[in-house]
Amino acid sequence: MKTLQLKRHSSATHTVRCLIAIMFIISLLSGSPLFAVNAAQWHLPEGATTRIGRGWISGNVTFSPDGTRLAVPSTIGIWIYDARTLKALNLFTGGHHGSAFSPYGKTLVSAGEENTLLMFDSFTGEKKATLIGHTRRPESFVFSPDGHTLVSAGGYDDTVRAWDAITGEHKATFSGYTDDVSSIAFSPDGKTFASNGWKDNTIRLRDAVTGHVILRLTGHTRSVDSVAFSMDGHLLASGGFDNTVRLWDTTTGEQVALFTGHTRSVNALAFSADERTLASASSDGTVCLWDVHTRSYRATLGHPQGVMSIAFNADGRTLASVLWSSTLHLWDTVTGQQKTILEAHALDSDGLAFSPDWRTIASGGYDKRVRLWDTRTGELKSTLAGHPGSISAIAFSPDGLTVASGGGSLNDSSVRLWNVETGHLKNILTGHTRDVLRLDFSPDGKTLASASHNKICLWNAREGHHKRTLLVQADRFLSLAFSPDSKTLAGTNKNTVRLWDADTGNHKATLTGHARGRGIPSIAFNPNGETLASGSLEKVLLWNVRTGTLKAELRGHTGTVSSLAFSPDGRILASGSDEGTVILWDTQTRTRIGSFLKQNGAVDALSFRPDGLVLASADSQDTVLLWDVSAHLQAAPSPVLDALPLRAAFKPEKTALLPNYPNPFNPETWIPYQLAQPATVTVRIYAPTGQCIRTLALGYQHAGSYRQQQRAAYWDGKNESGEPVASGMYFYTLAAGQFTATRKMLIRK
Repeated sequence: MKTLQLKRHSSATHTVRCLIAIMFIISLLSGSPLFAVNAAQWHLPEGATTRIGRGWISGNVTFSPDGTRLAVPSTIGIWIYDARTLKALNLFTGGHHGSAFSPYGKTLVSAGEENTLLMFDSFTGEKKATLIGHTRRPESFVFSPDGHTLVSAGGYDDTVRAWDAITGEHKATFSGYTDDVSSIAFSPDGKTFASNGWKDNTIRLRDAVTGHVILRLTGHTRSVDSVAFSMDGHLLASGGFDNTVRLWDTTTGEQVALFTGHTRSVNALAFSADERTLASASSDGTVCLWDVHTRSYRATLGHPQGVMSIAFNADGRTLASVLWSSTLHLWDTVTGQQKTILEAHALDSDGLAFSPDWRTIASGGYDKRVRLWDTRTGELKSTLAGHPGSISAIAFSPDGLTVASGGGSLNDSSVRLWNVETGHLKNILTGHTRDVLRLDFSPDGKTLASASHNKICLWNAREGHHKRTLLVQADRFLSLAFSPDSKTLAGTNKNTVRLWDADTGNHKATLTGHARGRGIPSIAFNPNGETLASGSLEKVLLWNVRTGTLKAELRGHTGTVSSLAFSPDGRILASGSDEGTVILWDTQTRTRIGSFLKQNGAVDALSFRPDGLVLASADSQDTVLLWDVSAHLQAAPSPVLDALPLRAAFKPEKTALLPNYPNPFNPETWIPYQLAQPATVTVRIYAPTGQCIRTLALGYQHAGSYRQQQRAAYWDGKNESGEPVASGMYFYTLAAGQFTATRKMLIRK
């Protein structure tokens, strides 16, 4: 037998652990969760300040035995929620796939990296042990009823292993499986366990000590994907890819019931504690409730998408269900009514965009909805529904009042325009015959470009009229971008960058230099449009847009450069890669001045905040991290000559503070200004008493005009504590180098 290794983790003292556990329980009883503060700041990578989104749900959810907590495994860790309100209580990092509470609720197990199992203290999140032995990721694991044994199925390593649930030591390996074991269940008396058969369509009941097969249950016509014991152990339920649910007598092995009605595979099963109800979850978007005693159908809980996981709480009155789109629902099983919903645990980075003022993120994905998120709180603001299929592309208009979404499915290749404030659908643009891959508004707001596999459509962004189509010889367009003056459109395919005149549609240039077949998934214009950056395998190329010649090559990534973004002043270029790193480049010296690591998968999108002090990165696990880049600005103090925004037009003769707009206002306003010389800029808001109530540190700014909404200082009408200020007169002061000036403004509520 192969020697297995066991890693033990040091623990805090018994007293400290008890105190933490007591505080945790008190927080639950009081309704004020101890760990519910600043969930967006938990366990961040070094340099990150905030996380928006909580990763894709990645396995079965589990209620604690007392029903007060719900464990939700995700791609960034295990989230612990208040089972009643779905408020986040804690995040356990390391575990990513599935979850199981011990019978007394003290231990939580999840599958971690490198085919391991991790045992956590379920109250504190402290790792107790790492179980090593499986050669493939464990797909299912369950505690014995007495809590002494943990049994795990190794998925495609064709083994089931038993572990000491207290110490984590390996006890036995049960082999003889010839295919994937994705589901196991312990009998209530702890004497047997059941496991599914993937290839042979069977269920095996094994002796929990010896592993000997006691019964082999046959009847399914396709792969079995889920098994569950009734509370008394007399029945075993199974579901699979033949779309059926079957009940078996665990003594005789006889099939005693066959439930039909699902139209797609049955992914999960759960018995209620009173043994009256069996719930079955299916890819067809339904959870069916079956009466166990009468062997009859009771009800259907409808979902907008396939359901991958379900769990009953201790009294059986609440059922949790998880959709493929990473949305979690709580249902009242008596009334069949939905109690609570945690919408979109993850932000789908295939369709994601920031509003121009950076206050809102729009995301869209498999569940056919566009969701608008508050970037400051991470909370969901609104949901826009109407696409008949998945959403593959998102873009905001320059004024932030319209969001465009592109269909990414066989039955939907439309582009839809939404009113951000009301959520109403403004227009549906049709013309593509395949899924929409990219969307981009021109900076002047007049044109919307949409790209599919072999063409780009240009639309009148205000009226929705089709303007022209650019036919291209390409299998797939990977990226799309307008120049800042809206006159040039750039697009990429496998190994070239192409430039078109956005007004006439005439082809202007083809830029070659990237390796063949590698793809160019990212492009970005610098703020004045004179330089275009394009990213591919291990490098970023900088192009002179006017001449079409190569200016520089930046190397530093070991994978493919999947995203690019220039800072608003053009001093920094950020590049993200599919190996999870972000590199910051000085655009004048073209040297690396910083980096951020430990992203969850590929960096699919990058965006600078309008003040240039914060960078957002979206990863392939569909969370957004906010990074503080202010320290790196000191490493790039010199402006890039060709990155300054339109030098002749944007260098005023004198520095000035301009009137805010709107004024009066409620609840927000923009404060424009202009700089004759580069300076570090700060705007302070004062109450009539002279007390400074808010400081807006805008950082180092180049000479130029900061009149437009995207560039002006922004105040949300709140003080430093985040509280809305009262109606009345306020004063704002601009400090830029040796220059200071003050104006007044009025909040009217």
